[in-house]
Amino acid sequence: MPIKWPKSIWIALLGVFIAAFFVWTLAKPKPIAKPLRQPPPLAYETTLVAAGIIESKNENVGVSPYRDGKVVAVYVKEGDWVEKNTPLYALDGADLAAQATAQRAIIQVQQANLSRLLQQPRPEDVAPLEAAKAQAQARYEDAQAQLSRYQAVADPKSVSQSQVSQQIYAVQSAQATLKQSTAELARVKAGAWKPDVDAAKAEVAASKAQIQQLSTRLVQSVVRAPQAGQVLKINTRVGESVAMRPMSGRAADAPVVLGDTKSLQVRVDIDEISANLFQPNQPATAFLKGNSELSFPLAFDHVQPYMVPKASLTGASTERVDVRVLQVIYTFTPPSFPVYVGQQVDIHIHRAAANPSLKKRPLATSADLGTGSKEIR
Repeated sequence: MPIKWPKSIWIALLGVFIAAFFVWTLAKPKPIAKPLRQPPPLAYETTLVAAGIIESKNENVGVSPYRDGKVVAVYVKEGDWVEKNTPLYALDGADLAAQATAQRAIIQVQQANLSRLLQQPRPEDVAPLEAAKAQAQARYEDAQAQLSRYQAVADPKSVSQSQVSQQIYAVQSAQATLKQSTAELARVKAGAWKPDVDAAKAEVAASKAQIQQLSTRLVQSVVRAPQAGQVLKINTRVGESVAMRPMSGRAADAPVVLGDTKSLQVRVDIDEISANLFQPNQPATAFLKGNSELSFPLAFDHVQPYMVPKASLTGASTERVDVRVLQVIYTFTPPSFPVYVGQQVDIHIHRAAANPSLKKRPLATSADLGTGSKEIR
């Protein structure tokens, strides 16, 4: 008669079997996963590793407009090689042309006013004044003659004193009228007042300068290449609005980016924690990211001695990490395989020997701190 085992025993045996299976499975050594991309081998026995990015010689140039406006034409495409002063794109200049037309009309009015002032006196203005002066002269002479007759009478009683007084006043009035007519004629013959002429000339000159300014801005509506180079990137299209790029803006954000791709360089970012290990004029090698078999030698060019915040290489101008970097420029001869501006590379820099200046120094004592006579290292 077979023995009947309780269900609890079967369940316990099953649990022991499962536990033993998992223990055996976990105890098996797992093979080490191979990386998808092999990192580049160290190029030198003592190597300083850094990150770099390829850029055109003398850096990439972001060509921004001289003013804000709407793009009405783009004359180039990415990859084109352009010479200096080649038109790249154009902004709408209809508003500037309209302002220039209005200003030319204002100049015509101002020039007409200036011409009127310079042509003074007009003959038709002088003739009436000369006639008025002659009339005043005749009246004065007549009044003077009448007064002389009164004064020449032998018998003073034959002419009343009031008549003589009235004639004296008549002479004085005629004399004043003559002086007024003479002065008015002299004023008209003198022509326009010099300050009025100078003011009119200044108005014309200011309007011409404004037209020149508008014409210059209209010419600048066609943005041209500041130097020869290849069009690396176009960030604008017809119908889009563009604005002047601030000094702190990135070149890659400009409407058109140019670069001299015939001569390339590598900008290397060395973290500040490793900057003291860097040695200029040492050989260096660049490895393409994702393909450690492709590399090319670099030649040291110069160091930018001012450390800058490290920018992430995602293209976002606002992204930063809390590290500053020392930027070093290396040049290179274009390799047999293609490389592109903006391409990231891994940089291996040779370290010849330890820097003697980095030897360990004794810490400053409290006495040193108190006197302030020794430098703290």
